[in-house]
Amino acid sequence: MLFRSQIGHAMVACGVLLMMLPSIAFLLPGSLVIGLGFGLLAPSASALLIRFAPPARRNFVFSVHQTSIPLGGMVAALGAPVVAVNFGWRWAFAAAFALIATAIALMQVGRRRWDDDRDPAARALARNPFAGFMANWRERRLRRLSLAGFSFCWAQFCVSAFTVVACVQALEMSLIAAGTVLMTVQIANAAGRMIAGWIADHLGSAARVLAWMGWAMLAVSIGFVWLAPAWPLWLTYLMFAVLGITSGAWAGILLAEVGHLAPSGQVGAVVSGTLVYVNLGKFAGPAVFSATYALTHSYGIAFALIAVPALVAVYCLSGNRNAPAAAGTAA
Repeated sequence: MLFRSQIGHAMVACGVLLMMLPSIAFLLPGSLVIGLGFGLLAPSASALLIRFAPPARRNFVFSVHQTSIPLGGMVAALGAPVVAVNFGWRWAFAAAFALIATAIALMQVGRRRWDDDRDPAARALARNPFAGFMANWRERRLRRLSLAGFSFCWAQFCVSAFTVVACVQALEMSLIAAGTVLMTVQIANAAGRMIAGWIADHLGSAARVLAWMGWAMLAVSIGFVWLAPAWPLWLTYLMFAVLGITSGAWAGILLAEVGHLAPSGQVGAVVSGTLVYVNLGKFAGPAVFSATYALTHSYGIAFALIAVPALVAVYCLSGNRNAPAAAGTAA
């Protein structure tokens, strides 16, 4: 699996190089290569974490891994503009390429141990990229977890995409003040992932913690029906922070649970199948949110409808806690 991770990183690096070429025509193929490479990273990382993370700390380890994603985005958002303004935009891409190349080299140092179960005769890339998607649908517990991931991702991307515009238009905040609300959401999201991972390990049940998140998201999203400029500032920050935690802290513990339930040797395929559902939520959520606002002209109603995917997540996770484990899954 480490080899697949190196392939994914190498594809991202190649995409970055394509985007540095002196023509706008290379932006699209560069973006596609980056996207394809990025798709290989989470499944291979999950397979490695399942192998090497202590079972009693599995959820926390996965949550730390997932927390690095928003933190990396924050670092890039702060650092890349500084490099671009002072040295030119291509140097910002060059810095990203250098970091990726360094990561590939560091993985090679530990490859003998981390990839000691690799079958040299096995294909690095699957023949059917949707095999995991279909396999997850056939197994009840994995199907429920995948649909819960779809629902949480639906809500998460609605919150990240529309918080600023809702604060400006519905709450009449300045753009800078609205930006601080989004920053609060992102900080709550990142901190919530690690807290959720710790609680899931402490209780020994990722599904229970995920269900609690779903109930909390259901309750707070309904509260957005009354979104209005009369809201005190502390209430605005509190409501969006809670929505940020409940819609964004799921990733680490859900992937840890998926990896835990995956049949031996199929963690990467099962996680990749779950991520297909998750990524569908990225598209469906903002599309439905936009359509709701277009019909109602109310950001309060649009945010309140996040209760629907929250209810779906609660239903899936409540059933999962009572479902028997599939034959052949990890204990």
